Amino acid sequence: MILQSIGRRAMVALTAISSLTLAIALTTNPLLPASAAAATCDGALLPHNFVLENGKPHVTKAPYANLALYNPQNLSNFIALTLRDSRNTTAQQTCLSLLGARTLMAGATTRGYTDGAGLRHDTLLFPYPFPFSANPSTPTLQPGWLSGLAQGSAMNSLTWIYDRTHDAQWLDAASRAFESFMLPRSDGGFVSRERGLTYIQEYPTKPATYVLNGNNEAMIALDSWVRRTHDPRAASLLAELYSALKTTLPLEQVSLAMGTASSYDLLRGYPAARLRVLTSKGLTVRAAVILNDKGQQISRLAIPASRAAAYQPSLLSNGSLSRWSAGLPVGWTARVTSRTPGTFVRTTDGNSAAVRITTSGRSWEALAQDVPATRVIPNAWYRLNWRAKLQHTPNTNSTSGRVGLIALCPGASPRILAENYAVRGDNFSTFDMIVRTPPARCGLRVQLYENDWTFTGSKVTYSTVSLSLPQYASPAVQPTYPLEVLAVKAPRVQVNYTGSGWLQMWSQGRWFTVGTLPQRATVSTITNVVVPGWAQGRNIHVGYHEIHVMELTALYRRTGTLLFQQTGRRWLPLAPAAWSLEPQLNAQVSPVLVAPQAGKLPVEDPALKSRLTGPVLPGDGPTADPNLIVGSANGH
Repeated sequence: MILQSIGRRAMVALTAISSLTLAIALTTNPLLPASAAAATCDGALLPHNFVLENGKPHVTKAPYANLALYNPQNLSNFIALTLRDSRNTTAQQTCLSLLGARTLMAGATTRGYTDGAGLRHDTLLFPYPFPFSANPSTPTLQPGWLSGLAQGSAMNSLTWIYDRTHDAQWLDAASRAFESFMLPRSDGGFVSRERGLTYIQEYPTKPATYVLNGNNEAMIALDSWVRRTHDPRAASLLAELYSALKTTLPLEQVSLAMGTASSYDLLRGYPAARLRVLTSKGLTVRAAVILNDKGQQISRLAIPASRAAAYQPSLLSNGSLSRWSAGLPVGWTARVTSRTPGTFVRTTDGNSAAVRITTSGRSWEALAQDVPATRVIPNAWYRLNWRAKLQHTPNTNSTSGRVGLIALCPGASPRILAENYAVRGDNFSTFDMIVRTPPARCGLRVQLYENDWTFTGSKVTYSTVSLSLPQYASPAVQPTYPLEVLAVKAPRVQVNYTGSGWLQMWSQGRWFTVGTLPQRATVSTITNVVVPGWAQGRNIHVGYHEIHVMELTALYRRTGTLLFQQTGRRWLPLAPAAWSLEPQLNAQVSPVLVAPQAGKLPVEDPALKSRLTGPVLPGDGPTADPNLIVGSANGH
């Protein structure tokens, strides 16, 4: 499992940006440097993380060395940010957005194609000039690659420039950008139709990645284009995309201990969880295989049998949080706090003592315990384990809980070794984090706090915290499952054995039982062990999960499609940054037909017709409903 937002591995990808992110970028945050003023445009303020260099905007922070590289997704985001930046005058907004649009167009190329009727069309493309690895199991994309996400965002931003300037050249450019969605795959297009499923590929990899947020954002851009132009080709493409999501959305869903999450894509490109059998009484494995959805053998496994090993003792004092004094658990310190009454409260998880931390919006609220260096083994793996839940605040955005392990080395500043900043879930669940200590002898600090201190009233509860040596991952076998989820949706493990025991998978420093092998005196077969999604090598990124919920809400608001509403509701509990969207997901929205005939509006009902006319509609444009998706950004 790759649970990206625990800080163990940085995600390098094209990321969708919601209006929440835009709002953060446009407001003063004491943790961030002040926005720079542009040397042009009468000193207009620039969005956070952007600078102008020779009149061209680019980001100031990205996971690649040359920040000034042409990046169409960042430029489209710059346009969206500047057009809605209320700190600047309308003239300043327009000036900055035109700088972004001209830079965007400077890197554009054109390519023609011939449609089925023999008509020739010109497309406007925004290729990336640098290589990029979309997934460790697919070939690196070479310079010149196209992204369906970037093409949709560019199309949107160019229409917004047209709305601001009324200069027809920008609408013409947006029209040619739309033509890129019609570009056949054989000519370098990014709309795939494999297995009868139409999908906008964020990355043109082989095999296709099926990145959910890239497809969703491009669909929102296409929906805006249909509403603006009533182009029957765009409406027909949208209908195909909606139909495909009936198949792909359920496959994006992954069950975790804390609740229902979503996967970044539909590949198993990362190492799968190690596998073993734990013996109870005379367990002997005769044979083991991986099966596909039809029960056919994919590969054989040599699964080793092991005996249970005791958990190592915890290095923490009062990790049970059962002993309290002066309003805090004994052995724990309020490392940083606003001292707001009720910040740290003794409670229970139903079985054990717990501490509830409530954010004040004034300061970090952090509870910590230090372990001296004399008790820590240098250059060794440790497992940090805890139970927690995040209290759901209906209709109100919240921040996640956060747990960090910090190195305290002599003569050096404290250094974060690892963090999980996605402690979520309505009910208590167990979290694990495996961390390697520094080579030098250093102490360790375990810190329980919140992901974003600027929220007020978020409540995260922790219980049963331990720091110990991990359960070792060997002896075990490293299985390999089919790369494409669409090829094999639910791989299973079949074991022929005698005796009894358990089938276990290893993650984050401990073994999880995923199947029971009942007592058998003779050779027996067990076939009902489905490999959990988290153990298959999927890319589970809880930051993108929140974006997925925002996008599904926007699509539901636009179309009234129950699939988007039902999936959004099911995924909402693990998306605290989207909890304010709950009323929109619960509202009744009349379905809107998305496939108009040429020259006609999609619907003739006057009540719905009003939603489809005019240059800017709910969710369209940089100044639209702040609860809907308005653009895209790039994490390169």
